[in-house]
Amino acid sequence: MPAPAPEPQPQPPTVRPLPRSVAPQPILEERFDDTRIAARWRIGVLATPPETFDATIAVAQSDGLLTITPPAKESGSHFSGYVSTDAFDLTGMTIAVDIRRAAPDATTIFAAAADDANWAGFRIEGGQLVIESHSHGRVAAKKLPYSASEHRHLRVRTSSVAPVVVWETSSDGTSWTPHYVETSTISLSALHIALAAGTNKPRMRSGSTAFAGVSVEAKQ
Repeated sequence: MPAPAPEPQPQPPTVRPLPRSVAPQPILEERFDDTRIAARWRIGVLATPPETFDATIAVAQSDGLLTITPPAKESGSHFSGYVSTDAFDLTGMTIAVDIRRAAPDATTIFAAAADDANWAGFRIEGGQLVIESHSHGRVAAKKLPYSASEHRHLRVRTSSVAPVVVWETSSDGTSWTPHYVETSTISLSALHIALAAGTNKPRMRSGSTAFAGVSVEAKQ
């Protein structure tokens, strides 16, 4: 009689490696080193009233820095800077900026804004870092002593679950400290990014504000 066929042996299960988690690409990652900058930014103001725009203020881009030099001895309000040409839906996003220096005796602004009456961001002025929320002309603010090293990176973070906005700072752009949380009363669906510097009174010291980068990313 023929020998019985061997019984099939169980095979070990196939182990498939889990797909690696890939961080989403930034929606905007601006390093101010691209000659096509005009497609993404225009010179102007948005977080301050239109009449504060001063076209004579020097706004320059070189060596990966956006520099804005406020006037020295002008009375009244004089501002300029960059405004993103695109509006962003910032729901569930982070918007961060790297500030290399803030102009002395002047005002530096980083904002996500619909207009000068509706924005969320930061103001550096008079040795203070001011966390600001503007909603239909109503202003909420929290002030901190400004540290150029501790507050080099500023970030506004929003939620995809509820219209909550968090203001954060960082010394290295990696570890963030929250300072203020608010339920937004303005729409987050179409906001421009405004980077500005200027004066509301004559300056005693000269110098410029320098931004080294801006990013918009989906919150992980």
